[in-house]
Amino acid sequence: MGELAPQAIAVVRTTRIIQFCFELFFPTTHSQSHFSCQSMAMILEDASMNNDIEEPQLNSEQTTEDDHSYYSDDSGISPSSETYHSYSTHSSNRYKRKNKEDDPQGFDLAQRENQAVVIWRLVVISAMVLITIGASIAVFVYVDSKEQSAFEDNFDADAIKIFTDLQAGIVQRFVQLDTLATSMVSYVNVVGDTSMKWPFVTMPNFAIYASKARSSAGAIAVETFQYIPDEEDTEQENSSTTRSQWEQYTRENGNSWVRESIAVQLMDETYQGESWPENMVAVEHSKIWYGNDILPDNSGPYSPSWQAYPVAPGNESLYNWNAIMDPLFGPGIEHSFFQKQAVMTQALNLAGKTASPHIQYAAQHTAEWASKLSNQNTSAEEPLVRLIYPVLESSLLVQEEPSSVTAVSETVAIIASSFYFGTLLRGILPISQHGPVVVVKNECGEPFTYEINGPEAIYLGEGDLHDEHFESYGLSMNYTEMDELAARDGLNLSHSILPIAKSYCVYNITIYPSKEMEQMYRSNDPIIFTYSVIAIFLVTSLCFLGYDKLVADRQQKVLRSAQKSNAIISSLFPSNIRDRLFVEGANGSHDTAHIFQPTKARLKNFLHDEDDPSSSGGEMGIKSKPIADLFTDCTVMFADIANFTAWSSVREPGQVFTLLETLYGAFDQIAAKRGVFKVETIGDSYVAVAGLPEPRRDHAVVMIKFARDCRQQCLDICSQLEVSLGPETGDLSMRFGLHSGPVTAGVLRGEKSRFQLFGDTVNTAARMESHGLIGKIQVSQATADLLIEAKKEHWLEAREDKVEAKGKGLLQTYWVEPGGKFAKAPENLSDLIDYKTERLVNWNVVVLSRMLLDIMRHRQHQMPRGRTSISKGSVSWSQPHDKMVLHEVKEFIELPEFSPTSGPQKELDDISDVIKDQLYDYVTAIALTYHSNPFHNFEHASHVCMSVAKLLSRIMAADQVYDTETGDTRILASTLHDHTYGITSDPLTQFACVFSALIHDCDHPGVPNTQLVKENTEIAQQYQGKSVAEQNSVNLAWDLLLQDKYGDLRAAICETQAEEIRFRQLVVNAVMATDIMDKDLKKLRDDRWKKAFQKENVTPVSFTIENIIDENMDEMDSARKEAANRKATIVIEHLIQASDVAHTMQHWHIYRKWNERLFREMHKAYIDGRAEKDPVDFWYQGEIGFFDFYIIPLAKKLSECGVFGVSSDEYLNYAVMNRNEWEKKGMGIVEEMLDKMAQEMSASAVHEQVKEAAIQPTLPRTRAMEGNCK
Repeated sequence: MGELAPQAIAVVRTTRIIQFCFELFFPTTHSQSHFSCQSMAMILEDASMNNDIEEPQLNSEQTTEDDHSYYSDDSGISPSSETYHSYSTHSSNRYKRKNKEDDPQGFDLAQRENQAVVIWRLVVISAMVLITIGASIAVFVYVDSKEQSAFEDNFDADAIKIFTDLQAGIVQRFVQLDTLATSMVSYVNVVGDTSMKWPFVTMPNFAIYASKARSSAGAIAVETFQYIPDEEDTEQENSSTTRSQWEQYTRENGNSWVRESIAVQLMDETYQGESWPENMVAVEHSKIWYGNDILPDNSGPYSPSWQAYPVAPGNESLYNWNAIMDPLFGPGIEHSFFQKQAVMTQALNLAGKTASPHIQYAAQHTAEWASKLSNQNTSAEEPLVRLIYPVLESSLLVQEEPSSVTAVSETVAIIASSFYFGTLLRGILPISQHGPVVVVKNECGEPFTYEINGPEAIYLGEGDLHDEHFESYGLSMNYTEMDELAARDGLNLSHSILPIAKSYCVYNITIYPSKEMEQMYRSNDPIIFTYSVIAIFLVTSLCFLGYDKLVADRQQKVLRSAQKSNAIISSLFPSNIRDRLFVEGANGSHDTAHIFQPTKARLKNFLHDEDDPSSSGGEMGIKSKPIADLFTDCTVMFADIANFTAWSSVREPGQVFTLLETLYGAFDQIAAKRGVFKVETIGDSYVAVAGLPEPRRDHAVVMIKFARDCRQQCLDICSQLEVSLGPETGDLSMRFGLHSGPVTAGVLRGEKSRFQLFGDTVNTAARMESHGLIGKIQVSQATADLLIEAKKEHWLEAREDKVEAKGKGLLQTYWVEPGGKFAKAPENLSDLIDYKTERLVNWNVVVLSRMLLDIMRHRQHQMPRGRTSISKGSVSWSQPHDKMVLHEVKEFIELPEFSPTSGPQKELDDISDVIKDQLYDYVTAIALTYHSNPFHNFEHASHVCMSVAKLLSRIMAADQVYDTETGDTRILASTLHDHTYGITSDPLTQFACVFSALIHDCDHPGVPNTQLVKENTEIAQQYQGKSVAEQNSVNLAWDLLLQDKYGDLRAAICETQAEEIRFRQLVVNAVMATDIMDKDLKKLRDDRWKKAFQKENVTPVSFTIENIIDENMDEMDSARKEAANRKATIVIEHLIQASDVAHTMQHWHIYRKWNERLFREMHKAYIDGRAEKDPVDFWYQGEIGFFDFYIIPLAKKLSECGVFGVSSDEYLNYAVMNRNEWEKKGMGIVEEMLDKMAQEMSASAVHEQVKEAAIQPTLPRTRAMEGNCK
């Protein structure tokens, strides 16, 4: 069963009630009660705050100089599952043991007193429970089985009746067609006109005969179809009937029977379709046609329609429609004509979602034709079938078997009756019967489903729509089995007609019950009887044990509350401070709080006393002594993440907290292991102290090792998190400052009380950190003296310059490296380039993989059910693109219309390893195309990618919006789709933006386009001197993507040709937008911006009756879509433009870093003779102008787009601040950069001279040796 029945739910509820009663009858002692279910949650909560275990502190004897146990597997920092299990068991036993140690006598007495009671309770309750369970189950099973039997018997009876009546209905309709066919043959034979021969037969009064057959059968139309062989077949078969003869005959006789049918149709009261207007004339069509075309010669054979009743009003011809060409109807005509068998076709108006356009057209044409002839209340979606019956030349039948006949003459025509399948199912069951679901399947067409409610048959839709809960109840029969069933009951009439086809479009009917039908035979009696038995047990037990349960619960709540309070206080304060707080709280408790006083009243008194200063007594409202102590021997450490402010300015808030929580969480674990007390975190600073609350002689040594471990952990964690947090995360490091001396420590009481340190030692430690160097541990003279005393002088290295401290003057400080190995920053970073590039590649792969997964999930939601894989090879990626990429720039790119996700499907967890490997290989190949320019390098491309991803993430995705009031995601999702111009609704668009950022500077030579044009380079000639570097980047990256080894990656990006075209257009427009120096492109973008976003250029649309009457709605909708796509294109271009210069709109340190790199690149070009001007001459003023005329206006445009939220304000604020800061400091910065490069060049020249001098003395000696050898 797919769902729990109400009876099963009742059994589950009964089990829960019995479990509750067991808890009532068996309260346990304080040490055991509720421990199995709740103590583990309590322990896990305490463990998260590191308060459930008192970590042993390591003294000097336990630590050694080279102690690195923190990094070993058994350090306890990252316990395995087995370690955690043993820890949980230890904690559980410890809680029990503590309760017993607090009051051992009371604990033993309670156990002895409760033991006898528990035994008797067990005996009595066990008996009552067993009796209750047995009686409840017996009653429930008996009553439920009776109802189930009644339900199944009635369903079987209804199903048999539906099968027999359905077969009888089909046969009766074939009998009527047989009667009409016999009348037609009889007319030809009675007339006896030798010139009248098939197919040239027009039966008089056909409309009258057909109207009777139609009304009695519930059909919508009765038609005849002739058979005309092809001209070539006519010559081979010696047939005298040709297409031209037939068309001549219809031209002479067509209008006569049409007027007769229309006349009868106007008088027929049973006809409820569209009526013929009085002034409307039927279209004469003497040519055989199909669709909207007249068939060419030699395209037979033909099966033109001829006499029909009723005839549908309209512009189509009423005859000569070549039915044999219909892909749904034609095969049935051929089978009936040549096999001389009656045929029931598939549903002719259902084509299925995967059908070809030809079949879709045929189904739509049939549905439109049927809707004209049907009652307006009839659903046009209901399946329409045709019964096809062959007309034999002599109507002579031979009975071969008692139940079948065989035709002995030739087929001369076809007669067909069209009706909705639901007419076969109506009137079968009485009004009182509801619910059977009939699923109709056949070998030719689509399945469909009906639900029968009494005499009515309700069409549910296309497909098998029965309730899977009743899958096992289904009864199936095909037509042969139904025929045998009817013959067994004496209801078979098929022996009087031509045989019904049993090898063409075989129907299979399956009948299922429904929930409505089941509910007719279901009641609440099993539940009522079961609850009655259970109530006897509950009434006799709940009253007796209720009070005992409440008391036990109250005691446990008090105990858990105390344990949680102890855990929270232990996490905030040292143990001695915690104990003093407990003592103070116990002494200051109110005597007015009584055990029988309501909890609400006690809470009110507590809050009143806390808020009333007068209740505290004392001069300043504090009646107890402060909790504070002086600790004479301590070492305080301040640690700060260097460049954290700049790093966090370009990250999401969640990413910032991910780093801090991960990093400081690891520090907390190291502190617990080393016996160091964490005081607090202030921003990105971490403060800790050693030597309190328990004094220890080796506090300086312990703190040095703690700082060493934290430094290494910082490097490891930042390196690991760089993949998820972006570039430059792995470059983060920390400064450490330590000072030893006395501190005053205590609780600063008041709101949000906390443990704090005060004194000169704290201030000096902060100075040690602020004046330190990245990756270094700096200590004061006091701490150094303690290390020397502890025989650790080899750890120390005196700092060359002295540190100035406020109020103390110049101080001698020391660098500390435990183990005596001092870490020095590498002078040459060339050895780290490959490693850094690999880190950047990994990050880009993660970002692109995530977006690629969004594409595949979005595509899966739009994918037809049953299809789960991506089709490869359906996209022509190898199509030739114009080498002049500039010509592909579009004014606007058409993004997909909003489409809410389909029904729930199993979402992809991740992209396949094959696609991921190809993506990694592709990003690596792209990285290798970048040159080692100071600015235009792969790191710059990654920085642009990060900015693009950030801006995209600041736009809420449309499929994540949820209306909490209506529960409908589509309403708000479509609204946000329009608000963001469709960008966030299409994952492919977002992927294209980041992809464009990745490739936009591929193969950049380090000089601007103007220099390339001036040098007349090969690529400048190739791209005609326009956007040279940008076009080259697109073509290079695109050609690389088209390599055969990236086939799976391409299939994942684009599944259809339309997606490939849109992806290409997005990439071209985005990359070309990074050429901000091309005046033509800039003018085009400015004109588009004015057209899209300036209010004065927006033409108001008046929605008037005249608009609607003039059918302008489609034009207005098209204009709306075009405007939205234009805005989306502009937003994408400005997004990547802003990201390309994102460093100017980020933190000052980020701007300084990239500004210097660009200066170096342009200065290098000048030194190499590839630039006319030295950037020193214009750099200061040039940056101001760049801010005023490009950066700040660009940031304002981001805000005017209205889609980036607070990010646009953030970019604008940073741009303004950086511009003002540059105006103040720019001149000095330019001189500083120039001096720095001059020193580097001088050092490089000296290095070359030394190298040359080292080589020169060896030359004469080498020549002398050569002479001696000769």
